[in-house]
Amino acid sequence: MDIAIIFSLVVVGAFLQGATGFGFPFFVTPIAAIIMPELIPGALMVVSIFISSDVVFRERHHIIYRETGLISLGRVVGAAGGAFIVSMLTLTGIKIMVAIVVLAGVLLSFTGFRPPINLKSLLSVGVISGFFGTSTTIGGPPVAMLYQDKSGPEVRAVVGSVLWIGAAISICWLVVFGLFGIQDIMRAVIYLPAVVIGLVLSRYGAAYLDKGRTRAAILIASSAACVVLLINALL
Repeated sequence: MDIAIIFSLVVVGAFLQGATGFGFPFFVTPIAAIIMPELIPGALMVVSIFISSDVVFRERHHIIYRETGLISLGRVVGAAGGAFIVSMLTLTGIKIMVAIVVLAGVLLSFTGFRPPINLKSLLSVGVISGFFGTSTTIGGPPVAMLYQDKSGPEVRAVVGSVLWIGAAISICWLVVFGLFGIQDIMRAVIYLPAVVIGLVLSRYGAAYLDKGRTRAAILIASSAACVVLLINALL
């Protein structure tokens, strides 16, 4: 029963990430923390790599390599901090912290705040994304917020690339801290059919969101993440 629930959530998460460039951890991580905590963070990161690989290949012509590289460089530093936090703090505290930070970003967006895309913002977002991505598997929102006014293909290309590279970096750091092993890969393989179903459906979702709806989808998904994380953390 638990596997069936996670399977369904992975379908929805893969659909969201395929359509917007991020979103998979929102619908899987909070519930997995309750019924299958052994999936966090390693197994879900492996699943995230599978999903991001498809998104990156699909939008490969829209990748901005310099910006992707700078964000990924920042993630190297942030991922180290995230792995350390995972080994030291409780999951509840991390979830509350993530929800507060993401919600702050959404509120800033509604006030009209638009951080410029430059060296400082790219590296800073990379560090933040790496920290939260490694500690909770939710590393997409900071990057997506930076690119919220870009076209759908650009958002999916950059965010997908960053998450793909970032997940690999995070796994390396988890290995260093003794928090990842072959068992995480085996747990992830079970959900590959769900990934395929969600990604196929995301083709239609991407076409819908590209009609000027990408920014709204990003803000709604980020807000939903905050609510779900806080409810899960406070239960």
